Amino acid sequence: MIDIIQNHEVALFGIFNSENYARELQYNLAFHQKICFTFLDIHKQIEYLRESQGWVIIYSMSGEYVLDNGYSRYYGILKALKESQAHIVVITCQPKVATLDYIDEVVMIHSKHGYHSYLVHCLNDWILASYIKRNKQFPKVGNKN
Repeated sequence: MIDIIQNHEVALFGIFNSENYARELQYNLAFHQKICFTFLDIHKQIEYLRESQGWVIIYSMSGEYVLDNGYSRYYGILKALKESQAHIVVITCQPKVATLDYIDEVVMIHSKHGYHSYLVHCLNDWILASYIKRNKQFPKVGNKN
């Protein structure tokens, strides 16, 4: 489980469509008093990676955000990931991400035919439900007899 409860500082990142997953979880957690950082600007994400010692959860279905490619080298993402003191978790469909030594945890989304979007929404709901269950006391419903 992604243990966001024990960590005081959590950031949720993604680029393009994956940013929507990060924002969704941020909004849902904020409603339950868990504040997480998100940044749309890639440069602010990289700056946060360089400075943080908390948790960074990266949504990257293709894995392009964290893999060695022209995009990650151009923006300096790869260097920031390798030098970061943060605990880095990647949510992805790309099996290659699990082999990267600069990634601490990988949550693999196994999906066929592009259904990963539904699975990521379910994962976000599960993370939220786990957070609520572990941190909230719900009143008992029923008779007081």
